[in-house]
Amino acid sequence: MTQYAGADDVIVAVGSRKVIEETQELLARGAVLNLFGGLKKGEDTIGLNTGIVHYKEVNITGSSGGSPWDVARTLELMAAQEIDAGDHIARIGDLEHAPEFLRMIKAQEIDGKAVVYPHRRSREIRAVKSWTGQDERAYLEPSKD
Repeated sequence: MTQYAGADDVIVAVGSRKVIEETQELLARGAVLNLFGGLKKGEDTIGLNTGIVHYKEVNITGSSGGSPWDVARTLELMAAQEIDAGDHIARIGDLEHAPEFLRMIKAQEIDGKAVVYPHRRSREIRAVKSWTGQDERAYLEPSKD
């Protein structure tokens, strides 16, 4: 954001009505709001501030996946440390936790992404605020977990 005028582009990558509705107030004139995280069917109607669309000329769009270009660009931004994917990770677990992750996602109990390490066994799902390479290395070290 610049000069407290708002963000030019916002991608909401979580299925949260509250986040989508609150994000509308962060947009600058002419901004784009991309709704990438979907809401549950039947609960997918949100409050829309039509004033931002009309007076601020905000564009609201959606997407449900990425092209090879999107993936390549994302990797470039990560390599340049312009975005930190670890900030979007909320849960860590092993392959046996995958059904519970799916249940949590369906129930919208996770505000972020879940990472499955199929080759590591742990007793419980770990909640994290962010996830770094150092965190991952420590997690993958042999332990008594």
